[in-house]
Amino acid sequence: MNLPSLLSLIKADLARYSEFVTHKRRKVSMNRVALESFLLKPGFQAVFLFRLSFFFHQKGLIYFPWLIMRINQFFTGAEIDFNTQIGEGMLLPHANGVTIARGAKIGKRFTIFQNATVGHQGFHKIEDYPVIGDNVIVYAGGRVLGGIKVGDNVDIGSNAVVLKDLPSNSVAVGIPAQIKSKKVKNG
Repeated sequence: MNLPSLLSLIKADLARYSEFVTHKRRKVSMNRVALESFLLKPGFQAVFLFRLSFFFHQKGLIYFPWLIMRINQFFTGAEIDFNTQIGEGMLLPHANGVTIARGAKIGKRFTIFQNATVGHQGFHKIEDYPVIGDNVIVYAGGRVLGGIKVGDNVDIGSNAVVLKDLPSNSVAVGIPAQIKSKKVKNG
């Protein structure tokens, strides 16, 4: 996965937050979204600190990415490993309890809600990480575990536990997760 520069990633993440805020209430300026996001929104702060830790990891630094990751976990409640590859436009509406393990590869416009996990299935399969496509949403308490592939435009329901590949344009729910339906494309 070829990731854009740190600045372009942060701009894309801010744009997602701007969409989220605009959807929830009246239109606000990008400057206001940026100010509120950096100062008051733990979800955006978690994404920003992840981006910084990943950036320094890519530069070959060893301890600084770890430090930023721990600061992130302490202040926002999100544990996003600096070895994770995540495309532009990431959104964490509520950061608390979010865990994204190293080795996961996640596409653009990824949304993950509180208490959700993307990672391996256990210590016996520590090298198996998910590969997740673009425009995927993991709702509260959702789990995506192991060396599986999740296609583009997938919704993973609250508390669903995904242990098998999911095709693009699907909705998965339950424990273990089953495909409930295909997503309907708008327009």
